[in-house]
Amino acid sequence: AFILQTVNNLLLSDVSNANSSGPQQKTTYQAFLPKGGLSWEVAPDKTVSAIVQRGYRSGGNGINPGRAQAFTYDPEYTWNYELSLRTQWLDRRLTLNANAFYIDWTDQQVNVQLSENQYDYETQNAGKSRVWGFEVESNVQATDRLNIYGSVGFAKSKFLTFVVQNGQALDLSGNAFSGAPKWTAAAGFDWRHPSGFSLNLNANYRGAQFQNVIDQATGRDVPARTLVNAKIGYSNDNFGAYLVATNLFDDKYYDYQYENAGRLQALLGEPRMIGLTFE
Repeated sequence: AFILQTVNNLLLSDVSNANSSGPQQKTTYQAFLPKGGLSWEVAPDKTVSAIVQRGYRSGGNGINPGRAQAFTYDPEYTWNYELSLRTQWLDRRLTLNANAFYIDWTDQQVNVQLSENQYDYETQNAGKSRVWGFEVESNVQATDRLNIYGSVGFAKSKFLTFVVQNGQALDLSGNAFSGAPKWTAAAGFDWRHPSGFSLNLNANYRGAQFQNVIDQATGRDVPARTLVNAKIGYSNDNFGAYLVATNLFDDKYYDYQYENAGRLQALLGEPRMIGLTFE
């Protein structure tokens, strides 16, 4: 009975704090955002480009529901550097594109979970951070009926200077962003018969990622997942009917999970769904 009462009191305290209100606040920000770029067509259907631009997101304020306290956060700024390659080959039946990017972040706005209380969160500014990586994508018209496509991406994120205020100064320099997998990939094909029958099969992969910016000692705690989707059907100029399946192999995955008053909770991904669509 004592344990149940203790748990109930904790839950009631969380609910009470989550429903609390705070005073109104007002903030005003402005920024100068230059952008410049160059493109060079090195050969027919082959272009190299470079772009530099400054990005900005305004600051703001909010309420930490778990503590019933107001907080404010400053604007964030980025310098974005990008190199891109756009090419077409084989009489434009093959497309191959690539991007390389580097983002230098100042005062990045980060959502921080301050304790195990799920309502104890707020936005704070990281001093300096960066992310760099690349993307490659390709599309090939293999035959008049078959189109094949695919892509792969890599992104490496890191806080260079980030001290979280949580009753004490917690240095998170060297940690990675939350919700930011290193690797992503996708592939698929479209097949269409002159009679009107068509088939699409595609898959997308998301690598492992951290679910928060503080607790990263045990490695990336959100596992990788791969989803396969399919669509088969018939259409003509006036009508279409398709059998559609998402998450075809019913992969069980989650975007985050945590313990709340001794109970494990998670946000699960969509399960397998199969349905009919008509157009």
